[in-house]
Amino acid sequence: MKKRNILIILAIILIIAIIIAIVIFFIFKINASRENSNQDFSENLVESNGIFDSTEESENEILKNNVETENMISENNENAQNNQLENNNTESANASNANNSSNSSESSNNSNSSNSSNSSSSTNSSSSNNSSGTNGSSSSSSSSSANGSSKPTHVHNWKDHTAQRLVSKKVTVVDEPAKTVQGAQLYTQHDDGTWHSDGKIYWFENGFTLDDFKTILKNKIRNEGYMGNYVNRTKTIEAVTHEEDQEYYETYVDYQYCDCGARR
Repeated sequence: MKKRNILIILAIILIIAIIIAIVIFFIFKINASRENSNQDFSENLVESNGIFDSTEESENEILKNNVETENMISENNENAQNNQLENNNTESANASNANNSSNSSESSNNSNSSNSSNSSSSTNSSSSNNSSGTNGSSSSSSSSSANGSSKPTHVHNWKDHTAQRLVSKKVTVVDEPAKTVQGAQLYTQHDDGTWHSDGKIYWFENGFTLDDFKTILKNKIRNEGYMGNYVNRTKTIEAVTHEEDQEYYETYVDYQYCDCGARR
C-alpha cells in the first residue's frame, strides 16, 4: 500500500510539472510574439520617417525651382525693355543717316556725269587687252594639253615558254650480282713426309656440291693413302654488268615572251 501511494504521489507531481512547463512555454511564446510586433512597428516608423523626409526634400526642391523661374522671368522682362530702347535709338540714327546720304548723293551725281565720258574710253582699251590675253592663254593651254596627252611607257610582263629535249643518261645495269663461292682444298705430302694445305681446290659451283667432294675424298683415302683432311676456302665472283643509255625527256625554258609580241 505504501508503494502504491508513493507511485500515485509521483504521478501527480509529474503531471503538475508537465502543466507548469506548458504554461511557461506559452508565456515565452506570447513574449516573443510581442517583441516581434514591436520590432515591426519600429521598422514601420523608420520607413514612415524616411517617407516624410523625402516629401520634405521634394517640397524644398519645388520651392527652389519656383524661385528660379520667377528670377528668370524678371530677367527676361528687363532684357526685353533694354532691347526696345536700343531699337528706338537705332531707328532715330538711321533716319538722320538717310537724310545725310540723300544730300551727298545729289552732289555725287553731278560729279559722276563729268567722269562718264572718261570711263567709256578706258573700258574700250581694257576690253581689247583682255581679248589679246585670252588668245595667248588659250594657245598655251592647248600646247600643254598636247604635251600631257602622251601615252605612258609600256612595261613588259614576261612569261616563260617551255619546250622538251632528249637527255642522255648512262646507267650501269647488273646482269648477275656479286657472289661468294665455298670450296675445299686438299693437302699434299712433301718429300720430307709432311703434309701441307697446298693441294687442289674444289669449288662448289656449276653443279658441283659438297657430296661430290666427299666421294672424291673417300676414293683418295682408299686408293692413294690420303690423310683425309681438307681446308675450307672461299672466293668472291664479281658482278656481271653492262652499260646502257637510258634517255629521257626534260622540260626547259627556251625563251620568254610578252603579250605585246616582244621576246627575249
